[in-house]
Order: sequence, then C-alpha cells, then structure tokens
Amino acid sequence: MNSKAVSPLIGFILLMAIVMGLIGILQSTAVPQWNKAVEAKHLSELKYGVADVSEVVSLSASTGNPAKVVLKAGVDYPNYYVLVSPPKASTTISSKDLGIRVDGDVSVGGERREFRLENTTSAIIVEPNYFYSSRSKLIYEHSAVLRLENFVVLKESDQSSFSNNSISLYLIKANFKSF
Repeated sequence: MNSKAVSPLIGFILLMAIVMGLIGILQSTAVPQWNKAVEAKHLSELKYGVADVSEVVSLSASTGNPAKVVLKAGVDYPNYYVLVSPPKASTTISSKDLGIRVDGDVSVGGERREFRLENTTSAIIVEPNYFYSSRSKLIYEHSAVLRLENFVVLKESDQSSFSNNSISLYLIKANFKSF
C-alpha cells in the first residue's frame, strides 16, 4: 500500500472543510444582513411612492384627469457568487373601506343651518412581504401616510386635508380588495 498521498489528501479535505465552514458562516450571517439592507432601501422607496399618492389624488381632483403612481412592488435580492439569496419578494396592495362623517353649521342668508355629510372612502394599504425585515404596512388614509410596524403606528408624511381655514377631503372609492 502506498501512503505517500495520504497527507496531501487529508490536507485538501481539511482545506475544503475550512472553506465550506466559512461559506456557511457567510451564508448564515452576512447574507441576511446584506439582504436586510436591500429591504430597508426598498421600504424607503415605497414610502416615497405611497406619499406620491396624495399629490396624484389632489392633482387628479383639481384637473379632472386620471393620474397614476407607479410603485416598484417587488424586491430583487442580489445574487452572490457561491452564496444563495431568496427569490424576489412580493408586495400586497389592498384597500380597506372607511366611513367619513362631517357635522357642522353653515350660515345661509343670515340663517344658521346644521348639516351632515356622510360618505364612504377607502384606505390604500401597501404591505411588503419581506424575508428578513419585520412586517410593516404603509397606509394611505385621508392624505396622510402612516406606517404600521410591530403594532405601533408611525407618521410617515403629514396630511394635507385639514388646515386652519379649510377642509379638502378626497374620497377614494377603491374597486379592488387586494392584488
């Protein structure tokens, strides 16, 4: 039996074990952190896109022409040599029916009259389905953009419906529940 090749073979096997161990450590620690950063950038872009809904709604209401907002809904994770990234993450866009009621007084010809306005509107909810970050929802409701994350509601952009001397309510009647 020839034992000359045993030492190089054992050395090669140990070297491969070390390389595979390092790849495993990278896959389990670095890739999730890198992909979490990609998701954070995507969420930031989504916030700006959802905030544009308010501008588009007021522009459409003032001109009478339809307008659109384009959201990059999916997240493309980068491919790393030898390492594995998940497939593209999706985003769910849904609507929630809301009611609105305005009670007030108006003066007509010196006579004070009470009025009530009731109608339905919709909130638009954008929910990215990330693999690494916590679940969050971006909610467009009455010109404000809110973010719901870990049962905490955070304001992402101010509302423009109410000011010191005027109320501008834009009613959104969504004809979809989810897509």
